[in-house]
Amino acid sequence: DEIATAYLRGLFDTDGSIHQHHHNTAAIEIISTDKVYLNEVKFLLQEVGFYSSISGKNLYIYKKEDIHRFFKIIKPKNKKHLLKYQIFKKTSKVPSNEDMLKLMHR
Repeated sequence: DEIATAYLRGLFDTDGSIHQHHHNTAAIEIISTDKVYLNEVKFLLQEVGFYSSISGKNLYIYKKEDIHRFFKIIKPKNKKHLLKYQIFKKTSKVPSNEDMLKLMHR
């Protein structure tokens, strides 16, 4: 599990994002054009207890509980993702990348 969580952390920090999904929910997203690879990532997420879905070149985690557990268990280190998640926890809204630029330049 330690190797799996470290791998997922690195993958999310570099090729992932957290963004708004619908009105007051978020989505964790990992992008790859390699469908075989995305299915392997989906299997790895399942092995450590996360439900995810694939659509095209995107893998998503939608469940609010899974998003909270993802940040607790995987422990991403990307500062932008962490700030977006902290704002989501407080407001149920994920700031856009444009809003993030404004926040980071204050």
